[in-house]
Amino acid sequence: MSSKPLPRPILATTRLMADLDTIVAAAGTMGSSWKEVALKNSGVDTITQNAGVYCFVLPESALPAARRLILHGRTFGRAGAKRQLYVKFNYQPKKLAGRDDLVVYVGKAGNIRARVKGHLSTDIQATTNQVLRGLVGCARTQITARKLEAARRTLQEYGSVHYVEHAHKNESADYRKSTDIGECLVAERDLLEIKLIAAYAPPFNIKAER
Repeated sequence: MSSKPLPRPILATTRLMADLDTIVAAAGTMGSSWKEVALKNSGVDTITQNAGVYCFVLPESALPAARRLILHGRTFGRAGAKRQLYVKFNYQPKKLAGRDDLVVYVGKAGNIRARVKGHLSTDIQATTNQVLRGLVGCARTQITARKLEAARRTLQEYGSVHYVEHAHKNESADYRKSTDIGECLVAERDLLEIKLIAAYAPPFNIKAER
């Protein structure tokens, strides 16, 4: 057994202080703590770098008419005889109240701007560009950089990001320099993400392995 000492854990506390139902009801509305940023003209650069929850929103007309996704899932079977799992399904996401826009993806991040930029990657090896892959709408093995670039143009032209900052100001403090790292709101972000997914049924959140 190794005698190497284990790294010191980062300690934090969490309390579910947010009124999650109010936050969900306020998604996509004005006069709330949610902000909306259009992705056109480098709007992504105005998005906060703080932690929180975000939603990608697109008008119904910008989505594939077929409303069918083909997902490339995990392999299964005996060694040497592995098969790839493919899942095809139709979807009908829910519209924002009073608008023709649809929530197509919900996520959470420690840095919302960086995470949104990850969604805009056209690298076919990237694992962060779920929205672009959803817009392409074909199996992973059929996705090309050109298809991803076309999807990014659509997203940047018509898409927007709704987000709410949700983090303690000292949440990421270095415990080696301070004994007070503040309250960690990761659990709240997880729950808010789940509630938004349940409320809007965003199609690009679905993963084949689930």
